[in-house]
Amino acid sequence: MIRVTCDACGASFTAKDELAGRKGKCPSCKAPIEVPQPEADDEPEEHEEAPVVVAHGGRRHGSGRRASGSSRRRHNVPHKKSNSQLVVILVAVVVLGGAGAWWGSQAGDGPSGYSIGLDLMQQSRWEEAIASFDSVPPDSRLYADAQAMRKQAQDEMAAGDRRASMARANNLYEIIKRVQKSFVDRDGQGHFDPNYVPNTRYLLKRCKEFREDFPDDKHVSEIRQIEQRYKNIASLSEPPTEADVRAELNFRMILANPNYIDSMKAIDEFALAWPDKVEAAQELRNEVRSHSLEYWKAVKGEVAPMLEGGRLEAAANKLATYLEKMDETPGLDPVAEAREMYAKALGG
Repeated sequence: MIRVTCDACGASFTAKDELAGRKGKCPSCKAPIEVPQPEADDEPEEHEEAPVVVAHGGRRHGSGRRASGSSRRRHNVPHKKSNSQLVVILVAVVVLGGAGAWWGSQAGDGPSGYSIGLDLMQQSRWEEAIASFDSVPPDSRLYADAQAMRKQAQDEMAAGDRRASMARANNLYEIIKRVQKSFVDRDGQGHFDPNYVPNTRYLLKRCKEFREDFPDDKHVSEIRQIEQRYKNIASLSEPPTEADVRAELNFRMILANPNYIDSMKAIDEFALAWPDKVEAAQELRNEVRSHSLEYWKAVKGEVAPMLEGGRLEAAANKLATYLEKMDETPGLDPVAEAREMYAKALGG
């Protein structure tokens, strides 16, 4: 095995000898790295070479050997053999077969899972990499290395989750501060806005969401102060009015990135609290559906030039976001044209 050290972040890991000279990305910081050549006296014996592993688009990893780990030679055996010669041949076949079975138990899926795991780590596909390292059997010579890389993949995944959680917390905090400044306080003019109370209720709703989702965040104490300040203006303990829901929809359904799931949840909450206002609830749902059509027009306006210009991956990502929003929202269906364009983007 070759010890590789990243010049960018200092992280170190091991790579198989047959990967010497190959370029890739550091599993830790994604900086470009190159696997160095092994020392001359460290060349592995022939039986330790990894088998061929074909994964992800047909790329080949390993030394080009057969999956059994042993090279096969053709023997020119005469057609006629004496009985003693046949016995010797049969014994050899049995011995070699046993050796091949032993090698399979040692190498088997071990090198395959290890090699594929390394490749998945370079793509930051942590869960798949962990599963691949888990497939390396305990009796494989690569088991210890696989467990070490599994731990590294777990650490990277956990670090990524923490970064994602922090990003969501910061985003929600910015939303709360913006709503407070621009739609509630308004430099002292908020009290004259007919939506002052509904906007304040929405502000308190997002504050509660922040506390529940990010109880250890550094901004929690400030969020509690905001709640204390406006607790006499609006209350989440009272059922939402139609004006409350409309105010929330104004915030949720921003055309650039609408949140239809929570919009529909707000309407359902209203319908449950006011069973006699069926028509009002239905009108609100129709407004969400109408807005979703406007959203599709905006998405199509962006995607069509991408498809014409051959930017298929960008088009597919944009369409996938639209389809996900629609498919996950009860009561909304994506435009059929969107699925057709998505299939076109994927098919090239």
